[in-house]
Amino acid sequence: MAAPSPSILRIFVPLVILFGLGMLIALPALQGNRGTQPTTPQQTPTTEAQPTLPTGEAATTPIEPESPSTASTTPSAPPTAPAMPIMTQGELRVVPVFDTAGWQFDRVGGVDPQRYELELNFSPRGAGLERVLLARYQHRLGSADPVPVQQEWSLQTSTGTIRIVPFAAVAVEINGQRVSVYTATDEAGVAQPAWRQLEPGRFEAIIADAAGTPVVRLERHYQADGSRLDFTLTQRAENLTDRAMSLRWITFGPAQLFLDSFGYAADVRRVRFGVVEPGSPHFVVGGNHMQNIGAIAGPRDKATGMLEPAKDLWPTPKTIQNNHKLAWTGLTNRYFGAAVHALANGQPTPGVAPLLTDVERVSRVVLDPSARTDGDNYIVGLQLTSPAYNLPPRQSIGHDLGIYTGPLDRSLISANPSAKAVMLRQLVQYTFGGPCGFCTFPWLAHFLVWLLNIIHDYVAFDWALAIIVLVLIVRSILHPVTKWSQIRVQRFSHQMQQMAPKQKQIQEKYKGDSKRMQAEMAKLWREEGINPAGMLGCLPMFLQTPVWIALYASLFFAIELRHQAAFFGLFQQIGGWPFLADLARPDSAITLPSAMHFTIPFMGTIDSINVLPLLLGVVFFIQQKYLMPPPTATMTPEQLAQQKMMKVMMVVLFPVIMYNAPSGLAIYFIANSALGIVEMRYIRAHITKNDLLTAKQRDPGKKTFFQRLMEQAQRRQEMIQAAKGQPPAKGPTSGALGARRKKTENRRKGQRP
Repeated sequence: MAAPSPSILRIFVPLVILFGLGMLIALPALQGNRGTQPTTPQQTPTTEAQPTLPTGEAATTPIEPESPSTASTTPSAPPTAPAMPIMTQGELRVVPVFDTAGWQFDRVGGVDPQRYELELNFSPRGAGLERVLLARYQHRLGSADPVPVQQEWSLQTSTGTIRIVPFAAVAVEINGQRVSVYTATDEAGVAQPAWRQLEPGRFEAIIADAAGTPVVRLERHYQADGSRLDFTLTQRAENLTDRAMSLRWITFGPAQLFLDSFGYAADVRRVRFGVVEPGSPHFVVGGNHMQNIGAIAGPRDKATGMLEPAKDLWPTPKTIQNNHKLAWTGLTNRYFGAAVHALANGQPTPGVAPLLTDVERVSRVVLDPSARTDGDNYIVGLQLTSPAYNLPPRQSIGHDLGIYTGPLDRSLISANPSAKAVMLRQLVQYTFGGPCGFCTFPWLAHFLVWLLNIIHDYVAFDWALAIIVLVLIVRSILHPVTKWSQIRVQRFSHQMQQMAPKQKQIQEKYKGDSKRMQAEMAKLWREEGINPAGMLGCLPMFLQTPVWIALYASLFFAIELRHQAAFFGLFQQIGGWPFLADLARPDSAITLPSAMHFTIPFMGTIDSINVLPLLLGVVFFIQQKYLMPPPTATMTPEQLAQQKMMKVMMVVLFPVIMYNAPSGLAIYFIANSALGIVEMRYIRAHITKNDLLTAKQRDPGKKTFFQRLMEQAQRRQEMIQAAKGQPPAKGPTSGALGARRKKTENRRKGQRP
């Protein structure tokens, strides 16, 4: 048997752990989509293009004139020059609202955190949401701007401006005829709003035939007052004729959220689905049904360089085959999310998950106005298509959706009964996804975040101290496993070092006969009493790795750390020093002028000099003194090269990767490594004090646990056979087994068998 190097195990284990964390950071970045980041929607009056519909509907869509800007404080007059020909769909079209005030809608709620949770700003385009602002969260640290958890996105094209307006009504299908209700035009082709405001948050649109006779009345009502993060969009279609008709709603869902990763790791914006699987109608699965927005964008056409305008995401052939049902869908970024979910009519039934039956298909739409080869300059959103409703004469039918727009906080999401009933809290997932996404073990990550909150609220009262205490608790819990594994690894390495000269002699003596060499090596191991299972002492360290990865992902995604200063804001008391002012951002010890900012691939924009990564390198340098053995005369050049590579990885490369990381993660790594050094010193002192490097000779008369189990089993078998009148079987020390045991005991006593 080939003898492993005494140093390889102690080098290989931390190298694998370090490599795993590095891949966890780097691989999602290769999958990410940075997208465009306009700070405000385009407000220039121009022509407007509606998004292309999913496969199976219209292949192309007309361009409609855009309304004047809604940003001005005074109503603007409609444009006088016709932009495009009048738009009609067969015999039906939406009736324009001939009122300049139709472009101005009142808001609901507000941004005063003492009174409101959110503010809804409405758009005249499809009566959608121009912006949804969170009152209790700031967009950037130190600013008064609230977080825009949803906003209208726009891109300029050669033919006009195309937009995605969250939750806007795009069109309705009446008896198979598609009627745009996004905007309207008058007889002269002048842009007019399609929706009239009845009261704040409640809107009306009328669809008429070619003679101008109203045939359908549409109503959209956002039942919200700004006091809750979850609200209801109630939609009604009323048949004004004496004939039955079929009607289908086509609306926008959530739109892409802003990038909230600060250039570190990856773009973790995702599309999410909550699914009820067959056989478990009362349980919603959300963690396994998510994709990065770069993945749903799809590949570009090789000929045109364009993305596919629309792409169906739900249902898929697989979900149809597995009979999966939809409960909710949404988009998230690192800390916030927006989702559409089913409503629990009345009081939700405990344990029963409502289904989102009002949504038949979920599609991805994209703003990609021109062929590009530079990759990721596009914006995505969701589009929802309802089933075809049967609308009797002179009656109305509802199409209602629950909407959540807010932070990824389980307690806040579950505060609403409907969101709780569909387990919308599964929007909160502490994982980077990718090949190592399973390593985070969601249940473990959620437990660690819960424990972190308990430590902060009742013990440390500071998030940085809570991180350190959490690391201390986790290391203490894992200490017995670490101690057990280190003793066996150290003992095995010591035995291998002691046996190295004899192995070298065998290698030289039988270098031309590999089979004989392996046989002599195996014989030497038996004579020296070395158990190959000693190499398995490193396995517990691999079992600990998911725990540390779960803790790493938890700290990265925990919204509790966003905009929170470390150590009670001590450094901010020193002249407003920004050092450790936000645990979700780099430590920013020295802020660089904007002219000195630069970008490094996979690291993002460097806008400050950070000291925690440098301290991390120092701690790693000290730690590797304990993890790696000193060079010996028996080490090969390959082993020496491995040691040098490991030193570079730990002392140089990893701190560089972590340079632009959130300071909360840097504190976690520093605390973990520092406590690891203390723990390793204690374990080594314990090994030396108790002389644990030499395996103790077992008393031949003392039976092991497994021997006692075997004897008990033998006695039980003898009792059963005696009851049946059969002769007793041979005992565990008789026959061949007894001979092997006697031979083993004689060898340990130094006797010949």
